[in-house]
Amino acid sequence: MSYVSNSDALNFLQTIGADLDLLFQVLWKHVTCIEFIRLRWSVNDEDKSKKTFARLIERFFADARKQKAIQYLRQWEGRFWITMDQNIKEITEKVESKVEAEFGGGFQRFKARGQYGKQLSAEKKSELLARSKKIIDSDQLAELNGVIELLSAQATSADMNRFYILIDKLDDRWVDVAIRFRLILALIESLKAFRKITNLKLLVALRSDIVERVAQETGDITFQKEKFEDYFINIRWNKNELKDLVNKRIEYLFKRQYTAGIISFEDVFPNRV
Repeated sequence: MSYVSNSDALNFLQTIGADLDLLFQVLWKHVTCIEFIRLRWSVNDEDKSKKTFARLIERFFADARKQKAIQYLRQWEGRFWITMDQNIKEITEKVESKVEAEFGGGFQRFKARGQYGKQLSAEKKSELLARSKKIIDSDQLAELNGVIELLSAQATSADMNRFYILIDKLDDRWVDVAIRFRLILALIESLKAFRKITNLKLLVALRSDIVERVAQETGDITFQKEKFEDYFINIRWNKNELKDLVNKRIEYLFKRQYTAGIISFEDVFPNRV
């Protein structure tokens, strides 16, 4: 996601006040769908990718409701195997091309001048904002929801394998703070759609204070933590459990590096210093 954070085009859109939430949801849903396809059919090269797409076409070709989803996947039929980083970069590059085509000189001036946003009048900003809606629309999100429906329909009673995608380290400095909480909000909003895929489980490891900051930093009045309570599994620790965890880690580290004897918290951290 650092590519998203460093994109001049997305920074330009943010400067003129464009709502990037739809785009961020597109990013999360797209990469998650592609990652699930890669895991579900063990796609590891271009040939396997094309065969997987052919299998999906064969199954859903006669279903008129699935045609938009098929058309969306057709763009990626030979690239289901590429990494998540490449997926994000390709989606972002498409947006960058649209920004370049739509705004041309204005975008170039933004890249050349650090204070471009402050020099724009309210009227000019409003005009640019209206034009930005051609770039960020709901069509791609609707198509991705169709892809999720298609992937949910592929699960059969004979398909007993379950697949897990873990998203972790969201409290690290993985992207610029200016968009970090908007990206996390888009991720949380995207989770609901994937519940339809019965053999996929998305797990997001997130500290409770980060969830609180999402509401504060984004200023999104539509985000209410209570609405997502059903999605959360809260992990709480008491003093004894934390002590036990620390002891297990210390014992493991010392066995691996120094001695086979049992070393505890008290051996490493004496009661009196």
